[in-house]
Amino acid sequence: MFFTIGTALFLTHSRGGFLSTTLAIICLFSLLSFSNKLQNRPLTYATFAVIFMPVTLFSISSDKLMERMGHISVEKSGRPKVYSATLTGISDNPYLGYGYGSYESTFRLYRTKEIRGNYNKAHNTYLENIFELGIPAASALFLSIFLIALKCLTGVWSRQRNWIYPAIGFSSTVLVAAHSFVDFSLQIPAVAVTYAVTYAAILGAGFAQSFSTKHPQ
Repeated sequence: MFFTIGTALFLTHSRGGFLSTTLAIICLFSLLSFSNKLQNRPLTYATFAVIFMPVTLFSISSDKLMERMGHISVEKSGRPKVYSATLTGISDNPYLGYGYGSYESTFRLYRTKEIRGNYNKAHNTYLENIFELGIPAASALFLSIFLIALKCLTGVWSRQRNWIYPAIGFSSTVLVAAHSFVDFSLQIPAVAVTYAVTYAAILGAGFAQSFSTKHPQ
């Protein structure tokens, strides 16, 4: 399964997806290492497997991905202008925003001649949410997810059993949170549903299992 999912990831040629997934895997194994939840030998075997499999997949399926990585600076040159225009829109209505789902129609008011192409998304979920919802509502949204992820993080140390659930819950949130800085994956229906059904279930289990069993809740 890992091989299939890894191959699919490389074949998407998504730079943001590849980098954010790599970050999440590093985060997961860092948690396992620093929390001393795994003995040295199992952790060594698991680390070797996680390193060996991506290297193998990388050698097989990464040609197009590396080609896109080489053009990252050229293609991304327009994004800072979009971010700047989005920030201008936020500064004009910072508290109430322009309404959820209104980015494409409202952003046209802030387009400049330097911005080429049609940007129906900001390619930064955080900026787009602030643009649409306003700073207070967007901050509440971000904070709610952050607090659950933080509870999962602390649960890795506080739990004596089932600690893998909060570890996976935190790492999966790192994945989507990092990717949201450079793209709009959570705004794609299939990805959003997958996160809501699968990742949210992991987060829920991680949150529930993050409480210590020493004291009854």
